[in-house]
Amino acid sequence: MRTSLYKTKILEVFKHAHVLSIADVQAQLGKVDFSTVYRNIEILIKEGLLKKIIVNEDLTVFELVNKEHKHDHFICNDCGKVEEIHIETAVLGQGSDSKVTDVIVRGVCGPCCK
Repeated sequence: MRTSLYKTKILEVFKHAHVLSIADVQAQLGKVDFSTVYRNIEILIKEGLLKKIIVNEDLTVFELVNKEHKHDHFICNDCGKVEEIHIETAVLGQGSDSKVTDVIVRGVCGPCCK
């Protein structure tokens, strides 16, 4: 199969999930080589269609970029769950020429606190 066909299939998988690892995508696509999925995800990141989120040193997940629905992420330090949150980023770069493009908040989620 050609790269564009895999890219299309990968994007379709992401339309039904918030965040996925490469292994998650590979499992949903069936008999596709890990390196093929990895290579196409990297291409989609460079094209600005997917975004990389580093959960911890052992896990990286990806999500579909949606310019109409911007959000940030909360990552649980215990279970690794990634949740969508909304933070007013205008106040984060106040007083400078910086532009905040992504915020990741780390902590412990409610279920892990119990």
